[in-house]
Amino acid sequence: MKRCLPLIILALFFLPSHAAPKLGASVLYSTLLNGMTLQDDGRLRFSRLTGYFIPKPQTSTGSQYLYNPDDGAEMNVVIRKQGGQPVCTFGVYAMPHNNIAWRMDTFRDLKTKDLEYQFQEPGNYVLDFQTEGETFQTVPFSVHQSQSDDPYGGGSQWYLGGDWERYGYIHIPNASPSSTVTFKTWMRADQPKTVKGHATITGPNGKVVGESPEAQYLLKSAWARHPFQFRTKSGTSLTGSELTKTPGDYTLTVTLDGATQVFGFQVQGQKIVRAGRQAFTAEPTARIEGGKDAWWLEAE
Repeated sequence: MKRCLPLIILALFFLPSHAAPKLGASVLYSTLLNGMTLQDDGRLRFSRLTGYFIPKPQTSTGSQYLYNPDDGAEMNVVIRKQGGQPVCTFGVYAMPHNNIAWRMDTFRDLKTKDLEYQFQEPGNYVLDFQTEGETFQTVPFSVHQSQSDDPYGGGSQWYLGGDWERYGYIHIPNASPSSTVTFKTWMRADQPKTVKGHATITGPNGKVVGESPEAQYLLKSAWARHPFQFRTKSGTSLTGSELTKTPGDYTLTVTLDGATQVFGFQVQGQKIVRAGRQAFTAEPTARIEGGKDAWWLEAE
C-alpha cells in the first residue's frame, strides 16, 4: 500500500483545479450575424450557420443530416413577433462537423417550402432556435422599412436592426499567443457610401497598445463584417501575448468619419475575460458563443 502512495499523490497533482464548464447548444454568433440577411425588398434568408454543442436527435434519419425535417428529426428556427405568435418556421438540415461543431446547411420554410421568408411589416421580432421542440437560443432583432431616395430605384428599403449595431469581437486565431489581433464588427448605411476609419486599443496605463491603419470601408444597406488589424507603435503586427501581458481595463475605440464607438474589456492572467453575454455563466438562451478564439465586446 505504501508503494502506491506516491502514485496517488502524483495523480492528484495533475488533476485539473476545476472542471471545465458544460456549455449548452448555441449558434456560433459570427456565423449568425454574417449568415442572416434581409434583401432590400424584405426577403429574409439564411446561409450556412455553425452550431456548437448540439445534442443528437432521438429520431434516426438514416442520412448524413441527423436533423432533417423530411424524416421527422426536427431542428427549427421560429420567427415570431416579439410577445406574439410565430410568423414563419424554418426547418433546418444539420449534420455533425466534428465532436463540437455542427453544419446547419439549409433552411426551408415548413409551410411554403421556400428558402426565404417575405416580411409583411416592420417591427420587433425574435428568432427561436429549437431542437425537437426545445428552445436552446433566442435572438431578438428588428425589421425596418424606409423610403429610398433613389429616383431610379424607387420603392421602400428594408434592413435589419439588433446585435449588428452594438457588438464586435476580438479575434486571435486558435487563441495562440503568437497570432495577430484583429477586431471585427458589422457596418451598414442607408445609402451606399465610403467612409474612412481606424481602431485603437488603449491599455490600463493610458498608452496605445495597438492601432489599425486608416482604411476606406464601403458601406451598403445590408450589414457586412469589416476587420481592423492592429499594429504596435513599432509597426509590427500586434500579437495576443503583447495584448494580454498587462492586466487591467482596456478600451477599444472604432472611429468612422469622426464618429466613435467604444468597447471595453478586461485582461486577467494573460487572458481576455469573457464577460457579459459571452460569460460561461450567462443565461443559456441568450449566451453568445464565440468559440475558443473570439472575445465578444458590447459597445458602451
